[in-house]
Amino acid sequence: MSEWREYRELEEIERGERTIEQAIRILAKQFKDFGAKLDTLIEVLVPPAATGFTFQNTGDTMPTNFTVTPGQPFQVTASTIPTGGALQAGAIPVWTVDDASVVLTPDATGLVVNGTTVATDTAPSFNLTLTGINSAGATISNTQNMAFTAAPPVPATGFAFVQNS
Repeated sequence: MSEWREYRELEEIERGERTIEQAIRILAKQFKDFGAKLDTLIEVLVPPAATGFTFQNTGDTMPTNFTVTPGQPFQVTASTIPTGGALQAGAIPVWTVDDASVVLTPDATGLVVNGTTVATDTAPSFNLTLTGINSAGATISNTQNMAFTAAPPVPATGFAFVQNS
């Protein structure tokens, strides 16, 4: 129904040229159309619920290189999947790690974590996990393996003497 026709029908209702039953049908149709337009507007304005997280190694020159040198700090930034996916209001995502030698310090949003490692860690890698609740109330989670690279050479602190002859 065109908007002009709807406008004319509303004028006919005001002049009493339509029955109450006809007026109710016209108004019901307009409310239904308005509801459909409102649903479309809500879809555009309200982001979809997040379904997971993606990670970026923001402490490295290669953001997709998930390596860390033992004894060195690192930083990882997470974003939601899909991009802009909504998390539950007030529910801050939580980071965990499977290596007790790695200490995590998340920021206030829960989407950035700074980590410290010990130089003596002998594990080949560790797993970072971020868990949150999306706007639909579902738990979402993602895990990223962080590989340890070879430790940097230890600087000399003195000299040792060996008698050769």
